[in-house]
Amino acid sequence: MNLKLEALIAWRYLKSKKEEGFISVVSLFSLIGTALGVAALIVVMAMMAGVREEWTNLMIGAVGDINIYSRADRNIENYEELIKKIKKEEVIDAIPVIEKQALLATNSSNIGVQVRGISPSDIEKKSLIFNKIIHGNINNFKDNGILIGLSLANQMGVHIGDKIRIMSPQTNSTVIGNIPRIKTCNIVGIFDSGTQEIDSLVVFMPLSLAQVYFKIPKGVNLIEVTLDKNANLDYYTEKLSKDLEYEYRIVNWKQRNESLMNALQIEKMAMFMILTLIMVVAAFNIISGLIMLVKDKTSNIAILRTMGITRASIVRIFLICGSSIGISGTILGLILGISFAENIETIRQFLQNITGTTIFDPLIYFLSFLPSKLYINDIMVITSMSTGLSVVATIYPAYRAAKLNPARILK
Repeated sequence: MNLKLEALIAWRYLKSKKEEGFISVVSLFSLIGTALGVAALIVVMAMMAGVREEWTNLMIGAVGDINIYSRADRNIENYEELIKKIKKEEVIDAIPVIEKQALLATNSSNIGVQVRGISPSDIEKKSLIFNKIIHGNINNFKDNGILIGLSLANQMGVHIGDKIRIMSPQTNSTVIGNIPRIKTCNIVGIFDSGTQEIDSLVVFMPLSLAQVYFKIPKGVNLIEVTLDKNANLDYYTEKLSKDLEYEYRIVNWKQRNESLMNALQIEKMAMFMILTLIMVVAAFNIISGLIMLVKDKTSNIAILRTMGITRASIVRIFLICGSSIGISGTILGLILGISFAENIETIRQFLQNITGTTIFDPLIYFLSFLPSKLYINDIMVITSMSTGLSVVATIYPAYRAAKLNPARILK
């Protein structure tokens, strides 16, 4: 018997008739369940991949791939020689930075911030900041000029041209005792990086000013290293430690955010397993629907067997029935999932406008938008798993149909 005829019989069995209405409804729900499971998995995997990629870009854009600190909290005095030593093929750039905690103060508010001293030429290499200046002019980033984030500016109620005081934990000794070091600076630029953590906590200061203010006249306390995208981060971190004879403390962005990366991985696996249950339920629906179809078509199967159709053909007929439901649901789920994932930010804004609530709060997730990133590997895994479950779910009903005794049925 040829496959074309088997497919034709399978199609006739799946077509709805009045007396077979319930079986068709079960098959429809199986198809819908499969489609929803596939779509949900694609959307969730795309969202989590997007969040991971955006957070990774923000981490690297803010502090570089690898940070080099001097041990015992000493300053790096020979940073120019050190930069020449570490600049190799894998290294795109190495930037000297002074990183210190301070208090930002106006007449009405005080907020703790992280001050990062960086040269005007190096700030241009940080696209996360340089390309996100929304107010002011980056050319004024010199002398006493500083850059602050949009969230921080809104919290403190300051604008371009306003003066603001920076208070350091370091103190100056005077005749009346130790007093905090205070520097009045001008706000020359406001940036909007898109992440709440940076926009509300980080202040950029010219390196020359930071060296004077924090009493590091000829040095820095940090070197930010940016690697080529294809470089092996873990391998190069260890290699850099050996090359520098373990004289410095070296931390890459994965180590710096290890708990966050582990939490994301665990959450991704948990969501994958939970949403897979939707497809498992759909597979059980396929089984129950086919068992009822076999029971309903018992006499038809017996007649086909007496006409010379083999048990293998009967198996293939019901395999086609079940697989067509699963494959159709998978294709529908792919279309829905990919379409939803590609337009998820538009959908989020639409739902926010309708409900009046905040979906994906930037204060919690540190992102001002809902990212989505589709990977072909994720889509292939989801598609293969859905199709495989559909085929496996069909085996038992098809085997049961093939085992029917036509003589006993017709008698």
